[in-house]
Amino acid sequence: MYKYSGEVVSDLKMIKSFLENIIEDIGNLIENQDTMFEIRLILNELVINSAIHGNNMEVDKLINLNILLENNMFEAFVEDQGEGIEFDCDSYNADDLKCCGRGLVIVSKLTDEMNIYKNKIEIRKQLV
Repeated sequence: MYKYSGEVVSDLKMIKSFLENIIEDIGNLIENQDTMFEIRLILNELVINSAIHGNNMEVDKLINLNILLENNMFEAFVEDQGEGIEFDCDSYNADDLKCCGRGLVIVSKLTDEMNIYKNKIEIRKQLV
């Protein structure tokens, strides 16, 4: 079992080292490199989206990250201090060439479950 709870400011350099440490810890538990690539992409998208879109890159605003890895299930909970969003992945149209929303669509395709509650996103991914 792996459990993590922490926070980071909305600064991309800080987020990079914050996530690198977490990915390294998780990588010691998961050997499959394809799975690790997906987890890295999921966490990057969620935390960076929180900094840019949720917290508007205001460095005094925090992003909370909680992770649970247990019984071949990876769960992550990301919460920012923004006002939140309402987003429907099914209504996203890639042909519109919009940047906003693309990361959430990617995350939804890489996970088994994704729920958005205003400024909090939770995901679950069954590991193989």
